[in-house]
Amino acid sequence: VLTFVESDLQAFEGQVAAVEEEAQPSMETGTAPQVLHRCEQLEVGLTKLLLTLDEVDFRTLGDARAAGKRLQHRVRQLTARLVHAKAWTQEGETEAYEQRAGM
Repeated sequence: VLTFVESDLQAFEGQVAAVEEEAQPSMETGTAPQVLHRCEQLEVGLTKLLLTLDEVDFRTLGDARAAGKRLQHRVRQLTARLVHAKAWTQEGETEAYEQRAGM
């Protein structure tokens, strides 16, 4: 189970990195709604990973449990990065809306 979760987590890391890169220019390119939607999809996926890891943590001991805890920590760090990118995109979307309304 932990091997599968780790491979999923690696995929999420790449996707979050891509969203982080898109977050800043999304305001200028008008893609903020799509980036926000992608952030929300990734949040759901990361939440599911955390739920799986919580179940593993509940049912295991020793090295497996320690490995699960390390993966949980990585998921939480990744979620924090994602929340930051999402906030940046939302701020950009708000600024763009205010600029359009002021014109």
